[in-house]
Amino acid sequence: WSKKTSAPPTVHFSLAVTHEDAYATGDIMIQELEEFNTVEKVIWFREQILYEFANMVNITKNRKYSRRITLTQEVIYKHIYDLDLGLDFIADKVGLHNKYLSNLFRKEVGVTISEFINKLKIKEAKKLLIYFNRPISEVSNTLNFTDQSHFTKVFKKYTQLTPKQFIEQYKFHSFFRGR
Repeated sequence: WSKKTSAPPTVHFSLAVTHEDAYATGDIMIQELEEFNTVEKVIWFREQILYEFANMVNITKNRKYSRRITLTQEVIYKHIYDLDLGLDFIADKVGLHNKYLSNLFRKEVGVTISEFINKLKIKEAKKLLIYFNRPISEVSNTLNFTDQSHFTKVFKKYTQLTPKQFIEQYKFHSFFRGR
């Protein structure tokens, strides 16, 4: 799949919503917006967009991570599609010993780095499956899961659905939203 060739407009949030979250959410919402065919639906969706961004700001405002953990999360966001993304790679990028980083991350964030990466990968997978209409096997490969079976297992762990069930459920709900 190819990324956008033009940069999205600059968005400034006073409470440090990550650019990745802001742009990804904006891109998804623009794609959804293109499907609406009435002014009423566009107005309704505008309210949903404002709510979503306000919610992102609120969540970010309530997070109180150290600079090291914030930097660690930024490295993970930036390299989520990289094959070598793992504890050693991340620790090297942030300049900390891997064991120390692992303990600090779990203490502050409440999950292991591996769990954080997997949750983010599943978030990305959902976007690729729904908004970019990518085949499950391609999404699994793109996000560097060992195989499609492992991808399905991890996907189900975090969504309670298989990727195929997730796609079918999304299509079902989209149909009834009149899109």
